[in-house]
Amino acid sequence: MRGFLIKLSIALALALAAHLVAGLFADGRTDDYYLRFTGVKRSSMIIGTSRAAQGVRPVVIMPLLDSSAMEGSLFNYAFTIAHSPFGATYLRAIEAKLDPRSRNGLFIVTVDPWSLSLAKVRRDDLPLMREDDRSLGEQWTFTATPNYEYLVRHTTAGWGSLIAGPMHDMDTLTLLHTDGWIEIKAPIDTATVRDRTKHKVEHYRKEMLAVFRPAEERVAYLDKIVDLLKPHGHVFLVRLPVCDAIEAMEDSLWPGFSGRIQSLAGAHSVPFWDLMPSNDQYTYVDGNHLDTTSARAFSSDLGLRLAASLQQGR
Repeated sequence: MRGFLIKLSIALALALAAHLVAGLFADGRTDDYYLRFTGVKRSSMIIGTSRAAQGVRPVVIMPLLDSSAMEGSLFNYAFTIAHSPFGATYLRAIEAKLDPRSRNGLFIVTVDPWSLSLAKVRRDDLPLMREDDRSLGEQWTFTATPNYEYLVRHTTAGWGSLIAGPMHDMDTLTLLHTDGWIEIKAPIDTATVRDRTKHKVEHYRKEMLAVFRPAEERVAYLDKIVDLLKPHGHVFLVRLPVCDAIEAMEDSLWPGFSGRIQSLAGAHSVPFWDLMPSNDQYTYVDGNHLDTTSARAFSSDLGLRLAASLQQGR
């Protein structure tokens, strides 16, 4: 019996050691979110959903700003409409990632009607906020490197895959960069984009517009997030562009949305930029997300706006 226990202990120790070593290989190829749960606390962040995750590039914005305009490097901490709409879960995650010592940070808070909406019909078997039982809601550590809590919860292909460096074998290939920007390497020929946009628009019409309603409950959390960030630096509320068809659905879902956000921004004395009118200047992967070329162009345009505003504010 003693011999068996010794062998079992050795086997368990070796298995644990193998997992600890495998965790060292986790990187931007592990999945679409892992790196955002690692690293240090942040003084400057991009907040929002997948539109911002794919469309706002820190590496493009930062060189356009005066080195004294912001504290720390800009980090893209945007997730998806399912993971990071405005609510208690995202508020907690932002607070956990925020460096409490920062006083001159830059915070780009991106908004849209979907991230401030709730289901029309409440289901007793689901949480009020749909994101509560996803990775942001269940996670407790946001700055560990490696983040073994996250890997234990979300590594589904076996830990050996971390060493192999898996890439997504899907219709799009993704790479999460160390600054939090997620690169989508999708085909962008005209026919493919047209077909993908058609499906995305139909998804929004059937699964989003028909299901969701404007939610002041979420607006209240956006208010709290701005309150949280303001003492730590400059806050900018930004509405990103999308294709005309999705914009029309947003107008149908929430008439006067930009006016509502402008009112909130005014109450906090922070800028709100509705950049939807410039949507025809950019190209999209699916009508909803900027493609990589336009992500660079949009980030450059946004960076110049930010630089001018920060310079003017001095």
